[in-house]
Amino acid sequence: MIYNKSLDLKFFTKQEIDQQFKRIDKEINGSMSFETIIKKFSDITHNSVYPCITLEPNSPKINIYRITKTWSTFDENNPNDFSYNKDGANGRAHLEGYPVLYGASDPFTAFQEMKGCIRTKEIFYLSIWELNVEKNTPILAIINPKTYSITNQLSFIQEKLKTMFFSLSENLPQEYQNSLMYSIEKMGSLYGTKGNFKYHITSAYSHNILYASDDVNIPIIVFPSVESNLNGLNWAIHPSIIENNDIKLVETYKLRLEEDNTKKHLSKLYLSAIRKGIVNKSSIQWYGLLSSDYQVLYKNIKVKIQKNMVIDGGLILDKKIIDSSLSLKNIIDKSLNPEKIQERIDSSRININQDMFLNSLSNRVIKYIIIKLDPNLKILSANGIIIIKEINVPICFNVGFHFKIKD
Repeated sequence: MIYNKSLDLKFFTKQEIDQQFKRIDKEINGSMSFETIIKKFSDITHNSVYPCITLEPNSPKINIYRITKTWSTFDENNPNDFSYNKDGANGRAHLEGYPVLYGASDPFTAFQEMKGCIRTKEIFYLSIWELNVEKNTPILAIINPKTYSITNQLSFIQEKLKTMFFSLSENLPQEYQNSLMYSIEKMGSLYGTKGNFKYHITSAYSHNILYASDDVNIPIIVFPSVESNLNGLNWAIHPSIIENNDIKLVETYKLRLEEDNTKKHLSKLYLSAIRKGIVNKSSIQWYGLLSSDYQVLYKNIKVKIQKNMVIDGGLILDKKIIDSSLSLKNIIDKSLNPEKIQERIDSSRININQDMFLNSLSNRVIKYIIIKLDPNLKILSANGIIIIKEINVPICFNVGFHFKIKD
């Protein structure tokens, strides 16, 4: 679907389009009003072509992820406090005073869009929203040529849009088709600019689509995430989509940042999962991790013995401790009290890329508990006496899947 506010299209060479966007960069500034920016932009480019896809009622539900930081009056039991910011300044896809619900296609991109403003040990929330429209809904896709080689949601949308575009414009000369697509890509490049240097242009352009246009009703914009180096996808959604119940807050996770290596280009983000909230009508019901839902991986136990050697504990589990009726397994079981395991689960670090949200938080995570024995225990083996100094016990548990209610 290609929306065009005027059928009076003009066609320009790539060189002319490059000159147009140089003028836009030079002649449009942040001190101008929205109306002035849009008029100036339209006068320079002439064409207003919006490449859209249609989200249909029978389309698969789409999960959108959003990060929320707390503030002085924040209420974690109120679903509205996880929604859009009504007082935000100009953003990449909205004007001040005209809010949109921002979200991302995955949790990692959502975190990166926070631009480093979450500190180590700080608690924040990751909410999951479900987009499921009841009528055909157009989505404007901002096409950035730098993302053509990247495989993600947006690359699929872009390829689909390009195919549709050239199919709908097949009666035009090839150079005209290429001209229009090049202009669309140039606009997309503005959305891909680091920092807020182009916000005065992109926010006005987005506002004209989401709020101000009388001819076109496009309530959703998707665009590449600059903070994830264009690997992720961002969503900007008009509040009417929330009011119509086409998008709903489904669940939210209370998390603590343990370590952020994203600035070191390691793409690793370690979190602690504190609680999970399920939306129940106008409130949120909170749940905690179930401490009894764990498994000790006895076969994978490692034992440190004399001379700091490490051996497989599974081979000596049933061996009796010298001068005792207890086996090594008995000692381990007595040391693994539920409180200690719960403490380890609560403080466990989750790699958001590997451990979390791969299957609605249902995957198993393995963490280790170290048992230090004093005085050192001794076991008689075929090779002589073994002095046990330390035991590494792996426990396997679900992160955020089985829950017990918090009083």
